[in-house]
Amino acid sequence: MLIAINYHYVRPANLYNGRGIFGVTPEGFRNQLVLLKQFGTFVSAADILPLATDAHRELFFHVTFDDGLFEQYEHAVPILRDLGISPTFFINTV
Repeated sequence: MLIAINYHYVRPANLYNGRGIFGVTPEGFRNQLVLLKQFGTFVSAADILPLATDAHRELFFHVTFDDGLFEQYEHAVPILRDLGISPTFFINTV
């Protein structure tokens, strides 16, 4: 089974918890990912199609981000690199 996990705000303070959008601190982000690693395997976007075409009983996770905010690069990317997780960023354009 593949579970996509979406994040919007990863920042140290002033978390926006508006309707349907919940922020997380960098420490909370790291803790969530470390916890999830105990239950399954993080995969990259390139790994998703082969997983969809094969029957797997394992649990897989893929991390995504909305909007491509600089704070995601600043706070989330170092944690992702440290944990060996390859995310997908959905970048808004004009």
